[in-house]
Amino acid sequence: MPRYEMSVIYRILERPELVKAIKRTSEAVIERGGIIRSMENLGTRQLPYKMFKHGLRYQNGNYFIVQFDSPTKILTNLSEHLHLDLDIIRPRILRMEEEISRPCKHRACDFGELTPESRERLKEDLKTFIRQL
Repeated sequence: MPRYEMSVIYRILERPELVKAIKRTSEAVIERGGIIRSMENLGTRQLPYKMFKHGLRYQNGNYFIVQFDSPTKILTNLSEHLHLDLDIIRPRILRMEEEISRPCKHRACDFGELTPESRERLKEDLKTFIRQL
C-alpha cells in the first residue's frame, strides 16, 4: 500500500471537541482499510486567507498532519467523507514519494572525469544499488 500524507485544518474548537473531531477523522481512515503511521499537531495558526466552508467564514484553524498507508481506491471516498465533516475546514491528501538513496553510500561519490579504477567502482556500486531496488 502506498503512503499518504493528509493535512487537515480543523476549525477552532475546545479541546474535548477537537479530540472527537480527530477521532472521527482517524476512524474514517481505519474503517476504509487505512493504517495510520503518525499524527502531528502543528498547533493553532492564522489561515493564509479567509476560507469559507459550510456557510461560515474562518480566519484561524488547528493544523494537523496525518501519515497513513491505504489502498488507492479509498481516497475518493475518504476525501468526500472529510469534506462533509462540519469541523474540517480544509482536508488535503497527498501521496508521499519514496526517497531514493545514493548508489555510493559507503564513500563519497566520484564526480568529474572518471579514471578506469573509479569507473569500475562505480559500475559495482550501481549493480549493488539496482539489486537493492
